Order: sequence, then structure tokens, then C-alpha cells
Amino acid sequence: MAQRYRLLALLALMAAVALGSGAVAAAPAVATAAPEGRTAHTGSTSYVDCSQPAAGTGTERLPWNSLEQVASHVFGPGDQLLFKR
Repeated sequence: MAQRYRLLALLALMAAVALGSGAVAAAPAVATAAPEGRTAHTGSTSYVDCSQPAAGTGTERLPWNSLEQVASHVFGPGDQLLFKR
């Protein structure tokens, strides 16, 4: 039961992100300097295409095909999650 609510919450969050993606995608990236002795995390890009017949690895060539795959991934600052329309 808790897993179902977690998935519903994730779906609601993703819907909110997808609806606002036009404004988010148009916003310029802000570069910040990393603390001395550290490298800046530039983030990674993961892809989702729920119409794909087979589960992928989240790359552009082999996108994830379910939100369960997305939910099992740990995202960090600067990471992007792109959905195919």
C-alpha cells in the first residue's frame, strides 16, 4: 500500500515537472564555482520513453520505459530527467 502511494506521489511530481518543463528548459544554466580542491558535479541526463517495448538503461539510445525504473534511480544535484512526448 505504501509503495502505491509512493508511486502516485512520484507520478504527480513528474506530471508537475513535465507541465512546467517549457519554463524550466528555457531557463539559462547558472555556473557556480566548486569549493577549492573539489570538482563541480555537472549532473547527468537520463531519458524516459514509456512507449519502448523493452527496459533500457536510461540513456538516449536505450531509455527507461517505466516510472518504476526512474523511482529506483538516485538522482543528484544538476541531474536531468527527460521524457519523450
